[in-house]
Amino acid sequence: MGSPVKSLLPTQTLDDAWSMFESENIRHLPVVDPSGRVLGLISQRQLLAMTSSLAGPTLARANQGLNASPSGPSKVSSIMRSRILTATPDTNLRELTKVMLERHVGSILILSEPDHQLEGIITRSDVLKAVSHQVPLELWA
Repeated sequence: MGSPVKSLLPTQTLDDAWSMFESENIRHLPVVDPSGRVLGLISQRQLLAMTSSLAGPTLARANQGLNASPSGPSKVSSIMRSRILTATPDTNLRELTKVMLERHVGSILILSEPDHQLEGIITRSDVLKAVSHQVPLELWA
């Protein structure tokens, strides 16, 4: 599980999100309010899909960045997914991976109980690391 979790405020720009994806080498960013309450999630894939429809991610950034809009910079809140999957810290990894496979998601946010504060994030990469380090792979042959 990744912790502490890098996150964005809904008022931050899409350029801010892209910069964080690049600098932190991550693919998912929770969007939180100033008190830390989770509002949504933005993925690198969402930004890539958005920019590819404009003419490709590198061209979009070169052409005034991801924030090119007549009304000003595009905010993270404009493309974040607000319906997201969450779990608690005591959720079994096997259950998390089952949900990730069934729902076709790349991450699940881990929220503390009872205050629902962001505690961590489980990603596909975390699952692969756990499998490669802890499961006897010769049993899978």
